[in-house]
Amino acid sequence: MKTNWITLICLALPAVSLIACGGEQPASKPPEPVASAAPPASESAVPASSAAAAAPSAAPAVTAEAPAGKSIKETIGAISKLEVTSQGKKKLDFTKQADVDALLKAIGTDQVPSGPQRRCPDDWVIVMKDKEGKEQGNIGLCNAETLGPEFFSSKGDRKGITLADEAAVRKMLKIETKPATKPASSGSAAPTPASKK
Repeated sequence: MKTNWITLICLALPAVSLIACGGEQPASKPPEPVASAAPPASESAVPASSAAAAAPSAAPAVTAEAPAGKSIKETIGAISKLEVTSQGKKKLDFTKQADVDALLKAIGTDQVPSGPQRRCPDDWVIVMKDKEGKEQGNIGLCNAETLGPEFFSSKGDRKGITLADEAAVRKMLKIETKPATKPASSGSAAPTPASKK
């Protein structure tokens, strides 16, 4: 019985490290499967040589699958109203269902939030509400250059997302990209290093 526990722990370590590393495959090679007397109920009887040959090719398939968890759409349910706030003040309301659906489509609510968190505060928040007016979830956007979209719910768990149509989101929310820097010929008051004497 003691060896069965050790075998289970050795086989579970790659899965635990995969989850702990945020879905990235660890650099070390996973341990080779150990043949047991009877296969588990969920597996068919496969010769040990076939199982050992299949093990290396099975690991990459885990990273190719969709992230575990619910999509944004499954988490928020039916949305009837979107409120856009900036610096704590309401800026826009989307109450027509066609406009709500268009913005949700541009956000891409079919995806499962799984990206990294950003390090800047929300400059804009899209508050998603159901027909009773209850908040179901939020999309936080960081700055005009990158937006850095994140999904979060009332539980506070934030995950990065990728906007399905960033241009449409910018247009609907009236967010313009700020120029990165001013051109040198703009007559800035600060002298350039070459002009100092």
